[in-house]
Amino acid sequence: ASGIYNISNDNNAIVNNAGDITASTTYGGSYGIYNTALYGASAILNSGDISASSYYDATGLFAKSSYGIAYINSSGDVSVNSSDGIAYGLYASAFQSSAVVLNYGGDIVANSYSDASAIVAVALDDVTIYNGGNLSAYSYNGDAIGIVGATGNGSLAIYNTGNIYAESVNGNAYGIYARNTYGDIQIGTDGDLNVNAYAGQAIGIYALNTDGDISVYNLGDMVVNSDNNQGAGLETRNINGDIEIRNAGNMQVDSDSFSVGIFADSDYGNVYIANSGDLTSTAYGPAVGIEARAKY
Repeated sequence: ASGIYNISNDNNAIVNNAGDITASTTYGGSYGIYNTALYGASAILNSGDISASSYYDATGLFAKSSYGIAYINSSGDVSVNSSDGIAYGLYASAFQSSAVVLNYGGDIVANSYSDASAIVAVALDDVTIYNGGNLSAYSYNGDAIGIVGATGNGSLAIYNTGNIYAESVNGNAYGIYARNTYGDIQIGTDGDLNVNAYAGQAIGIYALNTDGDISVYNLGDMVVNSDNNQGAGLETRNINGDIEIRNAGNMQVDSDSFSVGIFADSDYGNVYIANSGDLTSTAYGPAVGIEARAKY
């Protein structure tokens, strides 16, 4: 089921929607707006409220391009529910180009039996994400993530001013998840994060890079809880590049295993951490407020 279904092979695929959309099906995937392009750009401009539900996978706004940019600009509320599949609120994917997702104030809810993410942007080249709304991701048997940004060969920038809630019963939970291979990662947020995992690890902000710098600036408060695994407020890992973290928010991290407020590890690079927030880290195992590692 699709509220709007648009495909282009040689030209740009552009959807401009201002109305409310509800898409629901028992079997098969469900999309509020499905928009793909092969050689051109795939762009969605949305100001309406979107609802998508399915027994299997469900996505609110889906923009994908093989050789052009994938772009989503949305200000409406998005609600996505999957009974036995994957749930994505806003999803932009560019196989050979860049991806941009801009959410200007719309609240996004993604609930699923499997993986659930409120905002996802993945691309070979640059990825840019801005969120100004409240995000909620819930998964029973998979990972729950508020914002996902991933690129293989470009810069990754995530800016968040909304509150994020992520909860997983049998998987991992992340407020913001950022991953790059060749390029820098920059994350800036002043929204509050609440992250809970009952079986897997719970991390407020997670950034992983292979070859490039990582910088994280956080002004929001975090509450992170993992019942049976690792809990971390802000965790960054790099192989070849510097890490810079500036935190002014308060953090409370609880875990039945290992807990850490701020963690930074670089194999070949400098590590710098500046903190002015109150950090509380409790665990049955090791509990650490701030840990920094620079190997070489």
